[in-house]
Amino acid sequence: MVSTRENLPENRPLMEPPGDTFTPQTTLGNNVVLALGGGRYALYAHLQGGSVRVRAGQRVRSGQVLGPVGNSGQSGGAHLHFQLSDGPDPVASNGLPYTFGRFLYAGRVRNIEQFLTGNANADVLWLRPDGLQRRRELPRHATVVRF
Repeated sequence: MVSTRENLPENRPLMEPPGDTFTPQTTLGNNVVLALGGGRYALYAHLQGGSVRVRAGQRVRSGQVLGPVGNSGQSGGAHLHFQLSDGPDPVASNGLPYTFGRFLYAGRVRNIEQFLTGNANADVLWLRPDGLQRRRELPRHATVVRF
């Protein structure tokens, strides 16, 4: 584990603060950065403030809970921002392509533009209760997934 941040407040849902109120250090909100080896780093961002369950320097296992999803940083609604990069600073690094080993495709957000701009809650079209198993893919934009 490389770094954590958990001192930023939660935003009111659908009330994303203006972009100019953030710095490169606060735009991702409360977050965890993991060193994966081979020059790869994983970012988990927009977590709940004061809730991160791991610390810098700690060894993290697959499946371990890092912290609950939140609405911190430049965000209008609770969600997880995940990315892989080639450096420990997610803002100053290059993103890397990846796929997930497996996940359940549970549904899709039908009003993604309104949701992302903070004008409406997500209108989710749910699939079967158990979802659809997907392997070695990257979820498409506006999809709802379960791991």
